[in-house]
Amino acid sequence: MTYQANHTRPKARRMLLIAVLMGIGTAALLTIATARANVTTAKVVTEAVQELEIKAMDYAFEMAESVRPGLTRIRLTNAGKELHHVWLVKIDEGKTMQDLFGALRPGTPFPSWARNYGGPNASAPGVDAISLVNLEAGKYAVVCFIPGPDGKPHIMKGMVKELIVAGEPVKTAMPKVDVEAKLTDYDFVFSTPIKAGRQMIRFVNDARQPHEAFIARLAPGAKAADFLEWLSKMDGPPPAMPMGGITGIDAGGSIVIEQTFEPGRYALYCFVPDDKDGKEHVQHGMLKEFTVAAR
Repeated sequence: MTYQANHTRPKARRMLLIAVLMGIGTAALLTIATARANVTTAKVVTEAVQELEIKAMDYAFEMAESVRPGLTRIRLTNAGKELHHVWLVKIDEGKTMQDLFGALRPGTPFPSWARNYGGPNASAPGVDAISLVNLEAGKYAVVCFIPGPDGKPHIMKGMVKELIVAGEPVKTAMPKVDVEAKLTDYDFVFSTPIKAGRQMIRFVNDARQPHEAFIARLAPGAKAADFLEWLSKMDGPPPAMPMGGITGIDAGGSIVIEQTFEPGRYALYCFVPDDKDGKEHVQHGMLKEFTVAAR
């Protein structure tokens, strides 16, 4: 960074003046100056986390058109009346958004030239969802695959936006995580129980196909299966409140969420269609209840 170059030399000149006044030898002066310069360089190694604010509406995204490569903190704000999520799909060079539209047809396999990078999953309207994603340079489609009341996915209603990732990479270290969560075929495995308060959770796809993690807080007395039943009819008050989580990531991928938990009962779901039979992974048993205890 230019910050280092611009500020090291004036310090050396000030040290030279002090050394002359105090009678310090030239060799000692050079040793001190070099040490100070090295300390300055060592301290300036990272930047603040890059932010990408995404506002979801019925049915559109409002967001920046480009960001730099590197660790990016994505905040999803739902300003609509329906649930919305952010699902990042990286498109290989030479392919276009129109190519992606053409490939995402019912009954067709996901294209080999597109990769799932995830993003913040759906939260209740008015509640933000946050994830940290390490973005490579390239072109991405920001998509909402959640179906509307008529059964049509929001992408088919125009809820998709292009994001260009280019420029000098952001030099940001991944923050320390509190919990590691593995996605398998078909389970969620925690390294340690989730605690009340702000938690940094890294989800790692340890399976052979894409998975997501949709988090919901269960109403008193409700079970994880009750929410699935409610989704099929949407009759009466929901037995769970959407809390975010992550959208689909490919095998070997990882993503971190920043989430605040109150004490209570929660559930995790994966609604990604299975590679073999096309059924949602919840139909293969990929849902899990867990308790967050008071500290």
